[in-house]
Amino acid sequence: MGRGRSVALLASALLLGGCAVIRVPMAPEPRVREVTVMGEGADKVLLLEVSGVISFRRPWAPPGFPRPASLPARVRADLDRARKDPAIRAVVVRIDSPGGTVTASDVIHHEIRRFREERGVPVVAAIVEKGLSGGYYAALAADEIVAFPTALVGSVGVFVAKFDASGLLGKLGVRSELTKSGAQKDILSPLRPLTPTERETLEGIVRDLTARFHEVLRAARPRITEEDWERITSAAPFTASQALELRLVDRVGYLEDAFQAALTRAGLERARLVAYRRGEATDPTPYGMAPWLLPAAAGPLALDPR
Repeated sequence: MGRGRSVALLASALLLGGCAVIRVPMAPEPRVREVTVMGEGADKVLLLEVSGVISFRRPWAPPGFPRPASLPARVRADLDRARKDPAIRAVVVRIDSPGGTVTASDVIHHEIRRFREERGVPVVAAIVEKGLSGGYYAALAADEIVAFPTALVGSVGVFVAKFDASGLLGKLGVRSELTKSGAQKDILSPLRPLTPTERETLEGIVRDLTARFHEVLRAARPRITEEDWERITSAAPFTASQALELRLVDRVGYLEDAFQAALTRAGLERARLVAYRRGEATDPTPYGMAPWLLPAAAGPLALDPR
């Protein structure tokens, strides 16, 4: 009996007998490739992508395929790769995000700012469709912000979501019984409404985290006037032209304008805009993005209760 047939019979016996299931990945970890998407020359400008909902959660992948890294992990990996390349003279952060969780957004802001300070290179943010809440938070790490003419910008705020399904469950005759170590341990439970004390607790958390967001905004955009501050901190989204008027962005333009701004700040006449792409699909355009990034509805910066 041939070896291949023996292995096949053994595998069949194990499966039919219910002894074991062996999962073999169908695809290896994707390779990272540097792709030139614009320009020419020996010097480089890194195109860093911050797209989709900002979270430490790893995106879904089909069975048998490795799950991609979370957005903060990928940003850190790309910046670490750029740290080893002395030809990287500037960074353009392409942002298209409705926001995400507080800590993940703050970490991305921290990583971009740390790279900018350690390497002493200019960073320009380019907001494509939306740079809202956590997306705008990330943009605040840049020296300059360019917004596409039809982009939405702002939503400077934080929220905590809690659902109360106790009324529906009561109609269905379902009751919840819970033993807990403290009165507010199940503060975000969907099985009951908030108490007045719990509401004060959540409001205090939101105030504190919002103050952090406002502190970052004040430091990054000192030219915002006191007259405009109340309008901005209402957490409303703004069009690109409105954001320019409010000094939330420095100019309205396209990716080419952000690239040129990075060249000017780096003192370069020309350079290549390069992106780190994963997998076999290496889209040579500056608008290519990771295929696993799914679109999401816009929303303000949030706590992740899950």
